[in-house]
Amino acid sequence: MGRIHLKGASEANCGTSNAGGSTFDKSTLVRLVNTSTSNHKVFLTDGIPGGGLGDFTLMAGESVLLEKRATDGIYAENADVKGTPVRYTH
Repeated sequence: MGRIHLKGASEANCGTSNAGGSTFDKSTLVRLVNTSTSNHKVFLTDGIPGGGLGDFTLMAGESVLLEKRATDGIYAENADVKGTPVRYTH
């Protein structure tokens, strides 16, 4: 994995509903981690709240970097999924 730079905001639990989602400070790159021992779905929406753009299952204990548009929202089925706005470094 390449190096990433934190964009100033602290890691936060993902909201658990469309209306409770977050743009993570309008970041276009978000590191998501599932701190649970269970798999959980993550949802990407066109705004907050917004129409569904897609979803995926984040496996227990795993993390991913999710690229999105600045205005897209993220929420998860469980608050054990946490997110942090990041950017790539060179």
